[in-house]
Amino acid sequence: MTEENKAGLEGEAYWLDDPANFDRMMYALYALCAVFLLLDLLMEHDRLFGFYAWFGLIASIGFVLAAKVLRLLLMRPEDYYD
Repeated sequence: MTEENKAGLEGEAYWLDDPANFDRMMYALYALCAVFLLLDLLMEHDRLFGFYAWFGLIASIGFVLAAKVLRLLLMRPEDYYD
């Protein structure tokens, strides 16, 4: 490994490099899934006509918007693996 590569590895630390932050993110995801599961058990909204079509449309739009936000959070510099 060259000195340039070592300097690049010891450079700036990102928030997701810390295992504690990753664990917090996973716990938040589990909690969010539990909330949605409870909401689904309490409501009978799936009996409405066209519910699954609208749900699929809204969910796919939500995935695209979430991917745009995640790209900003997780993006590394262009020469990160230089």
